[in-house]
Amino acid sequence: MEIEYGEPIPEGETKEPPRGFFTVIRHIGPGIVLSGSVIGSGELLVTTRMGAQFGFVFMWGVILCCLIKYFVQIELGRHCMITNSTSIQAINRFPILKFRNTTILNIFFFAIMVMITPGLSGILGANAGLMYSIFPAVSGKWWALILYVITMIMLWRGFYKDIELPVVLMVGGFSFAVLVCFFLMQGTEQYRVNGAQFLSGLTFKVPEGSMLVAIALMGSTGVTAGEMFMYPYWIKEKGYARWAGPLTESNREDWARRCKGWMNVIRADALICTLIATVITIAYYLISSSILYAGLKVVPDGMEVAKGLASMFTETYGRWSYALFMFGGFCTLYSTVYVNAAFSGRVWTDICDSLKLVKLETEEQRVKWHRFFQMFWPGMWLLFFIGIPKPMTILLWGLRFNGLWLPFLALGVLFIARHTLKDIRMSTGEHIALWATVAVMIVYTFMYFILSVQEPLWYRRGFAVVLAAFTVYTLVMTFRHKIKA
Repeated sequence: MEIEYGEPIPEGETKEPPRGFFTVIRHIGPGIVLSGSVIGSGELLVTTRMGAQFGFVFMWGVILCCLIKYFVQIELGRHCMITNSTSIQAINRFPILKFRNTTILNIFFFAIMVMITPGLSGILGANAGLMYSIFPAVSGKWWALILYVITMIMLWRGFYKDIELPVVLMVGGFSFAVLVCFFLMQGTEQYRVNGAQFLSGLTFKVPEGSMLVAIALMGSTGVTAGEMFMYPYWIKEKGYARWAGPLTESNREDWARRCKGWMNVIRADALICTLIATVITIAYYLISSSILYAGLKVVPDGMEVAKGLASMFTETYGRWSYALFMFGGFCTLYSTVYVNAAFSGRVWTDICDSLKLVKLETEEQRVKWHRFFQMFWPGMWLLFFIGIPKPMTILLWGLRFNGLWLPFLALGVLFIARHTLKDIRMSTGEHIALWATVAVMIVYTFMYFILSVQEPLWYRRGFAVVLAAFTVYTLVMTFRHKIKA
């Protein structure tokens, strides 16, 4: 019955879980923060790039990439809520080779984090390019520096509430604008999406030369590998674990009831996050396929990426909508920069603590390291952007690594799910859905290795062998270890 807590859960802070739809909605939040991180790099940039380059044909892949991650997300959320753990602490419980009590799976993740740094610089660069399009008197590089400074000031206190409310406001406004744009587009003769075009996107075809963008799509839409890894951090800071309370010998029944109640809130939180990302992503994809691919035949890139994307709106709204798009586009892109900057401080502090590279004996020391990494890694994004002036190109290559990390993370979650206490374990239906989800992720990734002829053969074969070996190892460990009662 013992639980290995990431941090002790204080007694006396328990709260009864909410009942009723609107009461539950008032207690969500971490999923909206994730939406703020993803809607920007994925939906605004990668999805529109896919639509502009290949048209309607890959819409099935867009939908799949958004929906497929839901059960992995809620299982990570469940584990965090029960154990008050971060993702690093959770994955460290996976039975595999460790270095300084840190699993090679976590070390691999942080290698991926370093490799996607150029991708995050691409998001910062696209945001700077958008500001340059509005105010050309200031160069794009200076705008990137200004955005960096603003971010550091806004996140200096390090509170969760400093993240949640601004992100909700930033995502909500532009999401509404995109949906309005789509419905206005349907009223035009030239750009409306007809039934034949829509159905052509559901034929499970893979356009030639699309696999690099496709794997970036898996790594940037819906809730991505990186965002799923950050989800437990926001759940922990939101307070669900404190409200569920610690498990003791005498309170197991009440504890399990509270856990199940708060787990329903996490399910709603993840579901709303998934639905927002799916609806907005489909709207972006259809708009870009119709206007950029079929109409204007433009594939946005470089410092003009924001200006090129604005044509999707000006072609439907009219010229007056340019300012509206630029404001909304800034909110969408900046939310990604903002959330990832906050996450970088937390996760790098966590991994350095796990590797015993820093001392975190007091809360003041933790905050100090949060602030350091929160400044250092966005500073690296800034330097990469200054040195590499093509944000879309580096964004796609960076997010490619995010997509390749996804099946490894999902396999780790399989082990966690099977070894959760039976009182609050996922249902049989959810368990089946989780296994099916992981299987699809693995198949999708192997498709990349088979079809992505742009990659060196040694790289594709090597990564495929590593993934296959890790899959077999995870399955053996999952069924070999005793399930908790």
